Amino acid sequence: MFAQQLNRLPGRLVDEVGDVRDHASVEWLMREHGVTQVVHMAAITASAERERRSGRRGAVGHLAGLARVMTAAANAGVKRFVYLGSIAVSATNPPTAA
Repeated sequence: MFAQQLNRLPGRLVDEVGDVRDHASVEWLMREHGVTQVVHMAAITASAERERRSGRRGAVGHLAGLARVMTAAANAGVKRFVYLGSIAVSATNPPTAA
């Protein structure tokens, strides 16, 4: 439904699923599609339990991936970059210490 609403706007939506840790593929995708605008959403963890066990590693992965995508966007001449974070998902009700 969201994609249908976006299709009414000028431009073209390209939805790519990949790994932000793969800098070469991110760079290639930006060039291949002639990207001018990016909406970046990424997730590593699948559950609150995994977030508790390896939250620091996930946070580092998120930041490194964001930096890679931003660098690729800058190299491709992207004019607008929107980042949608997910911290509110887990931070609104943080886990308590046992």
